[in-house]
Amino acid sequence: MLGRPASFSVAAKSKVGGAERGIGRLIIESEARGEASGMMVAVIVLMLVGVALSAVIWRLQAYLLRWQQYTIWRSRR
Repeated sequence: MLGRPASFSVAAKSKVGGAERGIGRLIIESEARGEASGMMVAVIVLMLVGVALSAVIWRLQAYLLRWQQYTIWRSRR
């Protein structure tokens, strides 16, 4: 499955590589100011992006590998 690695890469990219702007910056700035609510909002948004990306990748994988599911089903008969 490609879903989990993709969502983890989004989390790592926004936290480490994107600290100059975006969600990663919001997390770091909220942490520095001690604003737990701002940090939690950013983490929840990041989580939702990861879940959505995982769902898209899962559906794309299922579509592109639909022949493989047919082959597995047919061999079990």
